[in-house]
Amino acid sequence: METLIWIGLAFGGGVALRSSVVQHGPGAAPVNAYLFHLALPALAFRELQQAQWSLTLLWLPVLWLGLFGVNALAATALARRLGWSRGTTGALVLTTGLGSASFIGLPMVQALQGAEALPYGVMHAQLGSVPAICVLGALAARAFATPATAQGCGMLDALTRSSLPLLATAAGALVPPAVVPHWMDQGLAMLATTLGPVAMFAAGLQLRLEGLTKLLRPLGTGLLLKLLFAPALLGALVLPWGALSPVELHTTVLQLATPPAALAVAFASRHQLAPQLAALMVAVGTPASLLTLPLWSWAMALGGISAS
Repeated sequence: METLIWIGLAFGGGVALRSSVVQHGPGAAPVNAYLFHLALPALAFRELQQAQWSLTLLWLPVLWLGLFGVNALAATALARRLGWSRGTTGALVLTTGLGSASFIGLPMVQALQGAEALPYGVMHAQLGSVPAICVLGALAARAFATPATAQGCGMLDALTRSSLPLLATAAGALVPPAVVPHWMDQGLAMLATTLGPVAMFAAGLQLRLEGLTKLLRPLGTGLLLKLLFAPALLGALVLPWGALSPVELHTTVLQLATPPAALAVAFASRHQLAPQLAALMVAVGTPASLLTLPLWSWAMALGGISAS
């Protein structure tokens, strides 16, 4: 649980320094640049390279694509019905579709299920969450960006502007570990470990409480989609499959129910997609998940899906 403590301290540090950094400095832009150009590519490369690929695990990227798709469709439909702006819709798509399977999910899986479930939780992070952030996050942010915050609107341009995380994802899946020198692997590992705290720090920098009442409805809607609706729907679809052990099914639901990834705030900020709402989704969703994830674990145990 030490990871959760450091994540919380990093977010609190961003909040504490927000006024001086944002008002008298360059704001979160340099921090976001570090995340996109160094920390995220390093994490993507190492996670994909270390993943144990097999045909039986190919459904994990599909499942995380399903999580993103379900929440994107639901958020878009609700936003259109309720008259929310394009920026608000984009922020909700990013924060409900991208989960923190590594920095929140893994500590919670270990705490709720024990060491037996941790390897499968790692597979969710390596083959599901990280590729989703690098690929789907980049494309969705670019798709919702307005002409004032983007140049062009094609998919090829989206891939080009987000080339480093995407290239790192592809390289990690294709380059054998033996090819990477030890010194390079150690350097990438150091950069990768900074991603969680720095992303939370950046989210804290962008947290503003002005006009909070106007954001309560989309905030509540987004949290319900991310923490409750999508995990319940996808869990119900996976359950009849019967190919997963109780531990694997338990871990799958917990990872799908993780709070919004802090990097979603960086995507939203970079493309001017309601960054205040995105930061609130992380600020409220992360502590809320410390309550909802144990509730998910309890509900599954009550339904006969034991974690051990």
